[in-house]
Amino acid sequence: MMNKFAYRGARDRSLPFALYAASQCLCASSLSLEAEIAAIREDLAVDKAWSLTAAAKEALGAGSMNSKPVEARDMATYMQERGFKQAAEDQRSSAYRTLSAAMTFPLSLSYGVNRIFAKGGPLGGMSEFIEMERRPLRVLVVGARAESSLPALWWRETLLSCYNSGVIGGGIEIGLMGPGLQAMKARDNKITFEMHPSRYLGDTQDTGVKGSAYHINGGQALLHEHPQHMQLLLQSDLFVLFKPGLGHAALREDWGNMIKLLCMSRKPVLCTAHSLKDLQRDKEFLESKLSPIGKD
Repeated sequence: MMNKFAYRGARDRSLPFALYAASQCLCASSLSLEAEIAAIREDLAVDKAWSLTAAAKEALGAGSMNSKPVEARDMATYMQERGFKQAAEDQRSSAYRTLSAAMTFPLSLSYGVNRIFAKGGPLGGMSEFIEMERRPLRVLVVGARAESSLPALWWRETLLSCYNSGVIGGGIEIGLMGPGLQAMKARDNKITFEMHPSRYLGDTQDTGVKGSAYHINGGQALLHEHPQHMQLLLQSDLFVLFKPGLGHAALREDWGNMIKLLCMSRKPVLCTAHSLKDLQRDKEFLESKLSPIGKD
């Protein structure tokens, strides 16, 4: 069962798109915890003030006119290829910090989708069945928090970073649920996005690759607590846990019940971590939960 979980930690250089604040806090080991927190708060204050300037509007919108798919292996290269040159040139800039935070969720998802479903991956043949059914790849994010309010502009990065792998020819649907759901600035808590918006290429030029992100109806709960959890299990192709803190003492019981349910599905689970410490703790938690299942 363990090979069904894909792990990703913030400081592992072989894995892309680390959340800036997490990697910075970990690498600055010479600072005390209080000093690290103070530094992050200072950066946040600087970034907030910068976000209100004309320079911010220009820097953040730089990639919106570019619809070319990207195959980058790290955040700086991705930003460069997408056209966010100001951010790519200075990883200490407000532009880089703001963009990396906004794109962490969609690009982490893309990384997992490409690794799991692309040719040569553990489920490389599944994309052909999805294509035969003429349907999108169905993703369910459980325990969603900040990512549940992410605008369509940033979820669009998932299409651009997955397209070349051939996994999402029919598009992608991202369902979000969890006790920490945050309201979207969209009607009915659902947004749609396109890889090549018609307003840029003209109404006659459309690849047909589209995506959507939406709140599961009645989804302010963990998966195992939802009245339609079995239906959600059956209809999803991939489950995602963004920095869930599985092994945290205050969360272990609830996560334990849900992990057992996910294992019943026999489907892949992408799990990210905030730091190496969290990664190791979550891995130990999963091993303790999955080992008894593997013996049955």
